[in-house]
Amino acid sequence: MSRRPRRSTPVGMGRLLAMAVIVAVIWGVGLFQFADTIPSKVEDPGTHTDAIVVLTGGSGRLDEGLDLLARDLAGQLFVSGVYHGL
Repeated sequence: MSRRPRRSTPVGMGRLLAMAVIVAVIWGVGLFQFADTIPSKVEDPGTHTDAIVVLTGGSGRLDEGLDLLARDLAGQLFVSGVYHGL
C-alpha cells in the first residue's frame, strides 16, 4: 500500500508567510535608511562630478544638463526616460 505524499500544513504555510513578512520588513527598513542618506540638494553646484543624470519630463531639464556638460562639470551625460517625440 502506497502512502500519499504529505501536503503542506497550514502551520508550514504560516511559517513561510511569517518569514516572507520579516524579510519584506527588513528590506523596507534598509530601503528607508538608504534613502535617508541621499542628500536632498547639492552642497556646491560647481563641483566636478563623474556624470550628469537628466530625468526627462520637466521643462528645461535637458537644457540644464547640456549646460552643465558644456561647463565641463562632468565627463558624461545620461538621459533617462526619453519621450518618443524628443
